[in-house]
Amino acid sequence: METGENLSKKNNIVLVAIIVSCILFVCVFFLEKSKYLFDIIPMFRGEVSLNNDMVITTTNSKLPIIVKKNDPFMANQLRFFGNIKSDFAKISDFLCRNGDVVIEVGSYFGYNSITLGNRLRGNGKLYAFEPNAHIFSFLKKSVMLNDLENTVVLHNVAVSNKQGVCDIEDVFHLAKTKNGSVEQSRPISVNCIALDSAMEKINKKPVDLLLIDVPGQEFQIIDGASEIIKKSPNITIIMMFSQQESSQSVNVYSEIENLIKQGFRFYWCDDKKKIYPLKATPEDIIEKNKAILIISRKQF
Repeated sequence: METGENLSKKNNIVLVAIIVSCILFVCVFFLEKSKYLFDIIPMFRGEVSLNNDMVITTTNSKLPIIVKKNDPFMANQLRFFGNIKSDFAKISDFLCRNGDVVIEVGSYFGYNSITLGNRLRGNGKLYAFEPNAHIFSFLKKSVMLNDLENTVVLHNVAVSNKQGVCDIEDVFHLAKTKNGSVEQSRPISVNCIALDSAMEKINKKPVDLLLIDVPGQEFQIIDGASEIIKKSPNITIIMMFSQQESSQSVNVYSEIENLIKQGFRFYWCDDKKKIYPLKATPEDIIEKNKAILIISRKQF
């Protein structure tokens, strides 16, 4: 039989467990229900609120960046953890070297522009293209906050395979609804230009990295960068490939075939930054839908 002392110890342990469980339940309840408590972590990370639901938060490397507070794609990740859950960002960071010349198409609020720009500071160059005027205005301020104006060159224009006007989604005004879904975006018209034309007068050096984070427009952008690619023997292209969203204005099969003829190899990357080769046929490459593709003459 257990002594009264042992029973008392067990009762105390059970009581403590109940109290801790109740405290945790109350904390979780209020964190979910109170927007003020929900903002505690960003506040301790040094977040500064601006007008119109914009905030200045910081990356893990203490680099300031302006984002929309209720942006559905990256705001919470940055505000709470200082990074974003993006395999595209991981592999871009992994392959970028100090001194590189980088072109980034689809900069958004500038996570890659700021983090890679900080690495290239003083030695390399990053040319960032963001067509949405609202997002671009805050991207510009983030570059200034990090004193990267001499490293990160900004362009408020869409990139395509020709010059003119095109329609894009107005992602600046997107927000999560109460049930967690994302509102439907509306199209807006913006100016667009081919990379060859955009870069002709501002960069004479070979390009080391071409980052394309515009699902559905990847091969249109590559088609408009043919001269850059020819003049850049060591160029590596990183893109989020989506065959289902690919524009019908270019022949993806022919574009892949053309790159293979120029000596490019195709790879895909997983979420652990492991790089795997793909068979050198358009069919096998097109089959790799919704994947991060790496296109390079180098062998990984």
